[in-house]
Amino acid sequence: MSKKVSILRMIGVAWIVLLLLTACMSAGPFSFIPHGPVTGLAISGPPVIHTDCEVDEDTNPIIFKISITTNGPATVIYHLEVYNSDKTMLLDQTPNTSLVFASAATQAINSGNLYRTDCGNFIIKLIVTAPNSMTAQTTWSVVKP
Repeated sequence: MSKKVSILRMIGVAWIVLLLLTACMSAGPFSFIPHGPVTGLAISGPPVIHTDCEVDEDTNPIIFKISITTNGPATVIYHLEVYNSDKTMLLDQTPNTSLVFASAATQAINSGNLYRTDCGNFIIKLIVTAPNSMTAQTTWSVVKP
C-alpha cells in the first residue's frame, strides 16, 4: 500500500472520529439514569383496633408492616402520611427519610408508633419521591370493644 493511500485512510478515520465527537457534544449534557427504581411497596397493619378510644401516650399504639423493593442499587426517599378516612385532613406526617439499597432487595421500615388516635377510620400512605414516585396505602379503624 502506498504512503498516499495510507495517509488518506488516516485522514478519513480522523474525520469520522471528529464527526462523532461533534455529534456527541451537540447532543447536550449527558444525564444520569438512576439504577434500581422502586418496583414495589407494601404496607399493612391491624384492620381494627379495639380500645377505649382515649388518646394518651400509652393507648392505641399502631405498628405497621412496611417494606420497599428496588430492582438495583438506589437511594430511596420516602415519608408516611396519616389521614382521616375521607382524606380531608392530614393528621400526621413523618419527615423525608433516605433508605440506601446496595443492590436489588426488599427492606423493611419501622413505622414506630406513628399516630395514636381516638375512635374513627384512618388511612396511612407510604409515599416514595425518589428515585421514582410510587404510593401505597392501607386503612384501619379504632373502635370501642
